[in-house]
Amino acid sequence: MRLKQKGQAMRTPHDDPRSPNQIDRLLGQRLKVARKRRKLSQSELGRAIGVTYQQVQKYENGMDRIAVSRLVRVAEALEVSLAELLDEPAEGCAPLLSEDALDLVARFAQLERPHLRETAVNLVRILSQADYSLAR
Repeated sequence: MRLKQKGQAMRTPHDDPRSPNQIDRLLGQRLKVARKRRKLSQSELGRAIGVTYQQVQKYENGMDRIAVSRLVRVAEALEVSLAELLDEPAEGCAPLLSEDALDLVARFAQLERPHLRETAVNLVRILSQADYSLAR
């Protein structure tokens, strides 16, 4: 936090342009999703990019900004492109950040047979409709 100088308003950490912002938080969320898809712990990713697990945690929570050079190492370690970490999600796509949602997506990706995938999608659709009906 800067001290108030003559003729200037006091700045808070939230006003500091060097502080993490919404973009940093979104990037952290995408990093977390990509790490979990690769089934890596924060410690394993940290070792791969040369930081502690605590630092990975700060990146994922949007508490610290990620330098571009480190972001390149993150993408390499997670075997994703920088575009996957930086691009905006498609319109209407909700982030899949809960543990249950990540588990569901990972297990769905393991289904190789098209009819099993279709059955899984239909099951989730029916369950969500039933849940919506019961909530009313």
